[in-house]
Amino acid sequence: MPGVANPGPSKSRRETADSSSRKKVHFSSIHDAVRAGDVKQLSDIVERGANLNEVDALHQFTPLHWAAHSGSLECLHWLLWSGADATQTTTRGWTAAHIAAIRGQDACLQALIINGANLATQDDRGCTPLHLAATHGHSFSLQIMLRSGVETESILKPSEFYL
Repeated sequence: MPGVANPGPSKSRRETADSSSRKKVHFSSIHDAVRAGDVKQLSDIVERGANLNEVDALHQFTPLHWAAHSGSLECLHWLLWSGADATQTTTRGWTAAHIAAIRGQDACLQALIINGANLATQDDRGCTPLHLAATHGHSFSLQIMLRSGVETESILKPSEFYL
C-alpha cells in the first residue's frame, strides 16, 4: 500500500517454532565447556565436582590451556579467579602462556600476565612464551610480553648477537 512502510520480511510460524525449539548443548566435560567458551556450563560442571586442573587424556591440556588455545577469555578469567594453576605444564612443558603465545591469543596472554604468569618458564626445548610468539610471527604478543617487563637477558645470550 502506498504510504505504508514495509516492515521487512516476517518470520513464519515454522521459523519461530524452530528457533524456540533449539536445545542448549550440554557439555560432558570441563574441557568441552571451555573450548566452547561457555562460562555458565563451566561453572555448573565445577559445582558438580570437576577439577579445575583436570588434564584431558588426548592432548594433556588443562581447562586453562584450552581457554588460552581457543581464546576463551571469559573462561580463562573465570578459571584464574577460581584458582586454576597457571604453572601447570603439558607433556611438552607448555604453560597456558606458552599456548596463548603460540596461538597469538593476545587478550588471553595479557590476562595471564596480569595474573602473574611466569614468562621465563621454559618448555622441554628451552623455549619461553616469547620465543614461541616470535617463532609463530605474533608481533603483538611479543609487544605485550616485552612491555610487561619480561627478562630478555635470559632469552638472548650475548654470544647469540655475534653469529
